[in-house]
Amino acid sequence: MRRLLIPLLLLLLAMPVAAQRLGAPAARRAQLETQLLQRFVAQAGREMQLDAASQGRLARIVREVAAERRDLNMSAVELRQRLAAATRDQATPEAQFEQLLLEQEQLRAREQQIWQREQTRLGQVLTARQRAQFSLLWLRLQEDARGVLMQRGLGPRGNAGGPPDL
Repeated sequence: MRRLLIPLLLLLLAMPVAAQRLGAPAARRAQLETQLLQRFVAQAGREMQLDAASQGRLARIVREVAAERRDLNMSAVELRQRLAAATRDQATPEAQFEQLLLEQEQLRAREQQIWQREQTRLGQVLTARQRAQFSLLWLRLQEDARGVLMQRGLGPRGNAGGPPDL
């Protein structure tokens, strides 16, 4: 599965930096993300031996959760930038740090809610064994993405922001 997804993953991960430099449209990144998710679901469906209807339901769940995660990631990047700016500024009042830490806590709660909703929805399509397989496949994809980001200097401290690590 990695052989199929890595080239597309590389393109997808390169898009934020390319978009910043070249003014490339977000539509291209969205298109690449859609292709990546479609290939991921197709491969996961084969590995879990899903019928076409179940694979279609899985694809819908993955698409919808990906949109929620994308929003969460953007919020995490923005919060991380504000946290970094606040810690660099010696004049930042304690109340502002309290507010930022509260936002971080709320972001984590939102992340947990997304995961719980995803698990509930996956439970309507997949068996417990298949959900475990899906989780492992998803984690592998995320690890590959982090590895690529780090190799290209685009991790949490780089230009693209990387995955949330708040």
